Amino acid sequence: MPWNIFQGIFPIHPIPNHRPFLGHGSYTGSCVICGHKYSIAEKLARLHCDHYFHFSCIRKYWDSAGDLSYACPSCKKKPSPQSDKATETEKELSNLAANAKRTVEEAAKRDFTRTVGFGEVARCRFETDLKSQGPPDQSIDRSTNMARTKASRDTKLQGKVKDNQPVQSHAREEEKAALRSQRSSIVDRNMDKDGAKKATDEPRNDTGVKKVSVFLTSEPAPTKKRARGDDEVLPDTKKAKVDLPLNPPPMERLDVYVCGSGDSGELGLGAKPFDGKKPLGVQRPRYNHLLKGITQIGVGGMHCIALTDDQKVLTWGVNDDGALARNTTWESAPTKDADADSNSVEEEMDLNPLESTPTAISTAFLGTKRAAQVVASDSASFILTDDGMVYGWGTFRGNEGLIGFTSQGAAQAAVTKDDDSKKKYQIQLEPILIPGLKNIKSLARGSNHVLALDNKGNVFSWGSWQQCQIGRRPPVRPPFSGLIPAPFMKKIKYIAAGTYHSFAIDTHDRVWAWGLNNFGQTGITSNAGQDGAIINVPTQVKSLSNYKIKQIKGGVHHTIACTEDGQVLIWGRCHDDQAGMDLSTLPQDDMIFSQGKPGILTKPTVVPGISATVVAAGIDNSMVVSKEGTVYAWGFSASFRTGLGTVNSVTRPTLVENSAVKGKRMTFVGCGGQFGVLAGPENR
Repeated sequence: MPWNIFQGIFPIHPIPNHRPFLGHGSYTGSCVICGHKYSIAEKLARLHCDHYFHFSCIRKYWDSAGDLSYACPSCKKKPSPQSDKATETEKELSNLAANAKRTVEEAAKRDFTRTVGFGEVARCRFETDLKSQGPPDQSIDRSTNMARTKASRDTKLQGKVKDNQPVQSHAREEEKAALRSQRSSIVDRNMDKDGAKKATDEPRNDTGVKKVSVFLTSEPAPTKKRARGDDEVLPDTKKAKVDLPLNPPPMERLDVYVCGSGDSGELGLGAKPFDGKKPLGVQRPRYNHLLKGITQIGVGGMHCIALTDDQKVLTWGVNDDGALARNTTWESAPTKDADADSNSVEEEMDLNPLESTPTAISTAFLGTKRAAQVVASDSASFILTDDGMVYGWGTFRGNEGLIGFTSQGAAQAAVTKDDDSKKKYQIQLEPILIPGLKNIKSLARGSNHVLALDNKGNVFSWGSWQQCQIGRRPPVRPPFSGLIPAPFMKKIKYIAAGTYHSFAIDTHDRVWAWGLNNFGQTGITSNAGQDGAIINVPTQVKSLSNYKIKQIKGGVHHTIACTEDGQVLIWGRCHDDQAGMDLSTLPQDDMIFSQGKPGILTKPTVVPGISATVVAAGIDNSMVVSKEGTVYAWGFSASFRTGLGTVNSVTRPTLVENSAVKGKRMTFVGCGGQFGVLAGPENR
């Protein structure tokens, strides 16, 4: 796109099929892309949808995204075909630009003519004086240099002057060589060995007239403008660079659908029936009317966190360990009548409305930062900002119960005997900055551990370490140092996690895994099937060497992945139909049997009949989004977590479809403990 056509000439910058840009406007607000407020001195862009941006920001956004449709970064709307009025406006602006360009060129020519004319007058005067006094010395260079102008400082006019005729622009090469030789000799005679100018009297010819030598130098010709002193610094005329954020917040608004138990408010449907439907036991996907403007969702074990397009952070679900970052104490909980009908409204009122209703938390701790990603583990939540910082709250659990959220809090709780006081040290109720992290690009969470990937490919981990899920053995001192983020891998481009195990893909597309491996969930066969089997450090999953993995998600004891070309792979535990295929058709060497039945699929195996771009793993079930935007699910289906309307295990990938999602293109799917979440672009 010809961005520079109108720059520097007009304060109006048109874009095809969009309304013209505002000039140095007085519109107040903040640019959606960079987050900074508008300034009176800045050029703003108003798109067809009436969204405003800095001109430099929108330019960089479209250039970096390769977006030739010029869609709005905020609402994704594309401009409609040009109207006649818009076409006329663009033509008028083009004519104005052409006229301005001609005006600039003519002004440059006038400056050049005036400067050259002055040089010609001076040259003629010098030659007239010399001829009146006698024949000139041979050392006099009778050619003249044409003074430089602002229009072309690098132009050098060379040539011989003969009989007071103007300098010829196309001199012969011999003449040019002679001129260079003469000028060189003049310079040499006036310089000593060290290159300094000789302190001698000015040379004169035989008649006593001063010798005149005019030759080109590296300095520009003087102008009428004020001379610049030696200690004076020229102002920087370059435009200030607008740095794009490290992590641009997601902008596409999503419609959210939920299915599953809902007993703990994790579906976010509120505490009361809506449109005659209870917020519990949702058998098939249901549109969540309380989630508007959602751009990204983090699905945890029994709670969720979501980000909106206006930078609100919503939480809902279980808040026993402070995972919601807000007070959800319900002081007016009704007392249920023991003789009441189980289908009465009182059943729904058992839900805490403060937990089951998506509610925004205070984001004052972010300051001017913006949230770019949100994630939820079993008992904690985290926010990744646009500048690569990480904030979090809640707690981590271990084999013996609560560990704590910070090393200091966990250490204090370890020496505290009172249970209530101990819990206060172990649970972080308000968001805090996670120390030791900067320039983070993405987060991945397990049940009680977190991975972070920075912009240089370094991986950090922290949380529960008892199954080596953080990929490193934390030092004994200080106590609970596993809760402190520390780096342990380099040259990584992707991270993922399961309940007690983790994955990373390096820049050479090799997959690495570590953590609990008692059901072969890491894909490493060396100790798969052994009680308490653990992969202590990141180890390459060689069985995935022939696949280019795009995405990996881990459940409790199984793992699912998809490749760049859409193949779906699965491995690990398969007691409850997690494999999604007929295991009798597979080689027995790829399985470990339990009581005569296949119990573990040790080798990553392609699930036949489906392709996917997004995958998700629950406790014992899986869900995927196909290339066409449809959702398939299979596995353990208690509490309707698969969204297929059944509590029985589903043996094969089955299309998730009902009136709510039929014809809807999905782009996200997530699995919680006993529920599922689906999302796709908002219907306008």
